[in-house]
Amino acid sequence: MAFSRLKWLMNRLKRIELFDSSGMSSSLRQSLYWGIWAVSAGMLCFNVTGGAAWTGFQREVLNADDFQLGLIAAIPVAANVLQILFSFFMERKRNRRFLFLFFGIVGRSLWILIGLIPFFVPASLQMVRILATIALVMMVSIGNSFVGIGFGSLMGDLVPLRIRGQYFSARQRIALVAGILAGLFVSYIIDTMGTVGYSVVLILAGIAGIADICCFFFVKWPPMAGSETAEAPESPLKMISGVFKNKQYMRFCLFFTCWHFSVALSSPFNNVYLIEVMKLSFVEITLFTQIVSNLATVFSVTFWGRAIDRYGNKPVMQSVGVICMFLSGLWLFMRPGSIGMVIFFHFMTGLFWISLDLGQQNLYLALSPQKNRSVYIAVFSALANLCGIALGNTIGGALVQGPFTALAATGFQLFGFTLNKYHYIFLFSTLLRIAVMLLVFPKVQEDGAISVKEMLSKAKAEYQSRFHHFRVSLIRARVIRKYHKNNNESE
Repeated sequence: MAFSRLKWLMNRLKRIELFDSSGMSSSLRQSLYWGIWAVSAGMLCFNVTGGAAWTGFQREVLNADDFQLGLIAAIPVAANVLQILFSFFMERKRNRRFLFLFFGIVGRSLWILIGLIPFFVPASLQMVRILATIALVMMVSIGNSFVGIGFGSLMGDLVPLRIRGQYFSARQRIALVAGILAGLFVSYIIDTMGTVGYSVVLILAGIAGIADICCFFFVKWPPMAGSETAEAPESPLKMISGVFKNKQYMRFCLFFTCWHFSVALSSPFNNVYLIEVMKLSFVEITLFTQIVSNLATVFSVTFWGRAIDRYGNKPVMQSVGVICMFLSGLWLFMRPGSIGMVIFFHFMTGLFWISLDLGQQNLYLALSPQKNRSVYIAVFSALANLCGIALGNTIGGALVQGPFTALAATGFQLFGFTLNKYHYIFLFSTLLRIAVMLLVFPKVQEDGAISVKEMLSKAKAEYQSRFHHFRVSLIRARVIRKYHKNNNESE
């Protein structure tokens, strides 16, 4: 009986269409779905290593100060500069599948060792714990560098252009549902087990990360561009010079590097603020932040994916960016007990931020040619991560540790609130986001993209057309009902 129910459930799951698979071979369709199941398995890893649990581990187990917190956040993304070297190696060897799987499994498994640090290094050797964590996180990042360029190169060759918006939005939607469940599970373990729970969830994160990579054993990897020819690969200098000569691609890189820098200044302190200033438990943080944000994204990601496919990446990102650039300023109004503001902030973030993520992913695939695509992705990743996220995290940590702590001591008030050191970094980040969105983003170009005004005009026309058809259908249904009612009365 149980087996028949399981078989029925599997048959139902096979019929689910998360994206338009018409005209696809069965092997391509299965490969695309394995890409979705992979990120679903890995959400426990991403939830732990990129969320409040990782911040809590650094604060409560490692006793990291503000500068060390920013430094640890910067190190993994700074290591992504190695992607440029790895991309040259991948283009020469044409073995992205092996590199992705090998370094992905080895790198993700190191999170298990990080979780075990408290059991092998006593608390009295606090600096040894910090240095061991830094070393292991750097090695994790090296593995992730191969994963990043391998995944980007694979998706560029695997996902058909006509469905990229809806495919990545469907992938994101499923991942977010998995993330909600993972977040509740992680917060329950930490709130129940205390500091030992940090080690437990980091070990589970390593196992989930390995499961994510293992899903790609079942993907049919298409050959890399150039693999079918006997032509000798280009020299590294020629490859990278070709990227920097592509002005359209470099404008895209410039914007996202500046944008990530402005965001990364304050992002390491989001969870610190919730834990230390607002005194929220991990269950509360999960409920009020992650779940609220993920639910908003789940219900909006399909809309944004279809809008991008219909109107282009740039007009959608430009219209949404006007909202996103002000979001960090909402932290100025969050005080202990102001749960409504926390929920509102994360709802707005989940609702709109996903369109920027989808736009970034689509643009670096669309603007990079198939030939040497891994080098293009590596250059973007190196610039965005090293000059954007890593530099932003490091400078943000230094600002909070130094000048912003001094400013907080002055007791300056804004909107009736006394600003602390975290308020200053949130405010500074907001001002930079506004400057980047208004001054840098207009330089980004996308072939075939329409203006925001044209997009809004088309959207309005489509809405009016759909509303008209709805009214006509409604009137027709009323006429039919009235006709049948009159006939029944006459009989």
